[in-house]
Amino acid sequence: MFFFFERLVGSTRRTSPAANSCRLTGSGSGWWRGFPVGKSCVAGSRSFVTDRGQEGDRRPACDDSCVTSSTPAAPVGRPRSGARRLPTASAREEILDAAAELFAQRGYAATSTRLIAETVGIRQASLYYHFANKEQILAELLEATVRPSLVYAGELADRSLEPAAALHELVRYDVAVLLGARWNIGILYALPEVASEPFARFRREREQLRLTYRRLAAAAAVEEPGITGDLVFGLVESVIGMRRDLPVLPPPEQVQRAVAAAALRLVGSAGPPAAVIAARSEP
Repeated sequence: MFFFFERLVGSTRRTSPAANSCRLTGSGSGWWRGFPVGKSCVAGSRSFVTDRGQEGDRRPACDDSCVTSSTPAAPVGRPRSGARRLPTASAREEILDAAAELFAQRGYAATSTRLIAETVGIRQASLYYHFANKEQILAELLEATVRPSLVYAGELADRSLEPAAALHELVRYDVAVLLGARWNIGILYALPEVASEPFARFRREREQLRLTYRRLAAAAAVEEPGITGDLVFGLVESVIGMRRDLPVLPPPEQVQRAVAAAALRLVGSAGPPAAVIAARSEP
């Protein structure tokens, strides 16, 4: 729900969703009953997003025995073969970005770890320092397309919004993640490889997001909440196809509004809830 490093390298939450290896824990009540709403961030498991706080500085206080040097440390490893793709990003983020571009444009099967490393400008051995294999890279990219929206759904649950208002906000955010991704990695959801074990966590989290839409549809008292929730979920993910097929995509904000309005019509709501309008108008 822009971002990419988050539905990849950069993402939009509200114009920037968080996905720094966050897993959801706990449970709530109301429309989110049974839905994990707490968050615990695990270093190294997720890709790029905001850090949820950093550990304090553990360096010892300097006394008379400390020795400082004005000479900067020499860089470790061999120099890159060319200019950096993302000057301010880490090597891990650059690998993910390069892989996302190659997977989306060349195809997953046609992309090797050697090609990814060459695109980044590093040795293949350096890539393996960050990722064990190509499957791990794709899994992290795919998880980044759904986890930010799961985290945001938990935040909405904490705000105790009415079901229609929560649905409206989640749809807008989810669409923002998919549109804000630097590369359209969602087109790889249907790959046969995604049904295998390395992608089990992605499939599980994507299913959790689908079930969240079903719960919101049920809370809105629609006659067929399962079907309606799945229709809303599919409506949100239809923006992946729009990115692939349209030569020029409408402005993201316009797409967000249109998809959120269509989702409300599916659950029988005429327009954005008053609570949402009021919240957006506040300074």
